[in-house]
Amino acid sequence: MTASRAPKHRAPIASLIRCAVAVVLATLLGGCNSTESEVQKVVIDNLQGKASYRFGTLTEVNGLAACQTVNTATADGRETGDMQAFVVKKGDTWYFLRFIQAPHEECVQAAAEVVAARSGKG
Repeated sequence: MTASRAPKHRAPIASLIRCAVAVVLATLLGGCNSTESEVQKVVIDNLQGKASYRFGTLTEVNGLAACQTVNTATADGRETGDMQAFVVKKGDTWYFLRFIQAPHEECVQAAAEVVAARSGKG
């Protein structure tokens, strides 16, 4: 019995360059907004329906609070509609406070008030 070998396949140089560029861009873009990824991770950890969600606008207020728009599905598959995840930062860690059924702008205003109160300005 003879063993047959599959011929070696080498990717063309152009394909290798495209792959390398894609990896570099993904790495650079992935690190552009670590706040967004950190906030979204905290929000996901607090979703009841973790299997289906969609993020919208994220607004950070002075690096101490943030509002993240999220739409998720209930257990029976119905969408919740846009709601705001309100998170605060203590030290280097983001903490989830609550979901707010309000427009994004109202959440941002509340976050600004919390930040002002925390810093003793309000």
